[in-house]
Amino acid sequence: MRNAWNAVVNWIAALFASSAGAPHPMVATDDPRAAEERSPER
Repeated sequence: MRNAWNAVVNWIAALFASSAGAPHPMVATDDPRAAEERSPER
């Protein structure tokens, strides 16, 4: 179930980032674990 929730959060974060034009999608969520998993540049 957590994977499904992560997918939803990921989708919302991506949608938020694309609409806001933000270079880093992780700013769209305040969950540090989700942000760390989703960080593309590392």
